[in-house]
Amino acid sequence: MTLFTEEFDKVRNRVLYKERWINEKKLEQRLIVTYSEKYAQYQRTLRQQQIDRALKSIKNGTARRKKKSPNDASRFIVETHYTDNAEVADNTRYTLDIEAIQKEARFDGFYAICSNLEEETAVEIIRANAQRWEIEDMFRCLKTEFESRPVYLRRNDRIIAHFITCFLALLIFKTLKLKLEKPDLTTSALRKTLIGMDYLKIWGEGYMPVFKGDDTTTAIASFVSPTMQNQVITMRNMKSIVKSCVKVS
Repeated sequence: MTLFTEEFDKVRNRVLYKERWINEKKLEQRLIVTYSEKYAQYQRTLRQQQIDRALKSIKNGTARRKKKSPNDASRFIVETHYTDNAEVADNTRYTLDIEAIQKEARFDGFYAICSNLEEETAVEIIRANAQRWEIEDMFRCLKTEFESRPVYLRRNDRIIAHFITCFLALLIFKTLKLKLEKPDLTTSALRKTLIGMDYLKIWGEGYMPVFKGDDTTTAIASFVSPTMQNQVITMRNMKSIVKSCVKVS
């Protein structure tokens, strides 16, 4: 199992590419097309979150076909007008656009780069651009998971403190995600797990976990402290766990 995991990680982190010179509208430049399984997994995860939002809007009756951006979940919604006799008319039905989802999924993992650089190799250009989508994911995480925006503050010092807190939270969060070594674990799922890891204080005894253990909580306990999921955690052990968390972060 360990050997298989190592081989999978090698393939997952590999970037394949092809390049050629193109000339469009008298502009000559290099076209480099890359494929990354890691990037493909990121795109699949992101699209699944958008599909979930689209399904939720259809279910609660707030679905609309007008999309505001290329990443809007409404692009996966089909709007159909009908009558009770199945004729085209004023009534509207919203359903999931499976064809649009499948069409978009064909390009998972692919990315095209255009450059007029001649001395740099394709590998150097790819490396310079490699972390672009990871940076985008971090900004998305800041805005959605840590609610860095909108900012309901006016004083400069409080605005600065707000963003410093968000960036520190992101740093700790991403460090934890790397240590878990669970590439399929979404940011939203990890945040939900962390929020749900509550403990009940029992006076004179210690703390009792009041959350349901799963693979993620077990993975967290494996490198923080195996006692995190004990039926009762003594005061002394809890202090040790807190120190371990600070040390890990």
